[in-house]
Amino acid sequence: MCAGSISLPEWSQSKIRNNERIRIDLQTGFTLIETLVAMMILSISLVIILHLFSQGLQTVGISEDYTRAAFYAKEKMEEILIYPALAEGEWSGACDEDFKWRVTIKNTSEEDESKESGLIIFDILIDVTWPDGAQDRSYQLQTLKTAELLSPEDELFFDAGASY
Repeated sequence: MCAGSISLPEWSQSKIRNNERIRIDLQTGFTLIETLVAMMILSISLVIILHLFSQGLQTVGISEDYTRAAFYAKEKMEEILIYPALAEGEWSGACDEDFKWRVTIKNTSEEDESKESGLIIFDILIDVTWPDGAQDRSYQLQTLKTAELLSPEDELFFDAGASY
């Protein structure tokens, strides 16, 4: 070997001596197409993730509204159930600026049964509605209660204008 020359590793020297060609791969990095495909996959994935996040937030809002409606319906039902006497009829009011309630009480007893015991089976239905975009949503709560029939001269048993 000459002084000042660059020496090649032993394995490459042996290949050169045997007249074999050494293939040098000069491609280092990504092509433009590979980069564009990777960016497209990344952007589609990001759009899907953001859409799922948005759907989750919308579902949380709807769930919150249903929870509030269930609370209002339960409060109104408890207010009605504490009275020993009920009357048939329909009443409505507002819980707040968005939520409105309607109470429907129907007599479901047959006359023979109610005369014997003095008690009547009432079907109580509470419907709470609220606006949600272009449509209205509602939550209903229903139960049966045995009670005496409220006489016509008695006052309304709950405040129809009460808000919570």
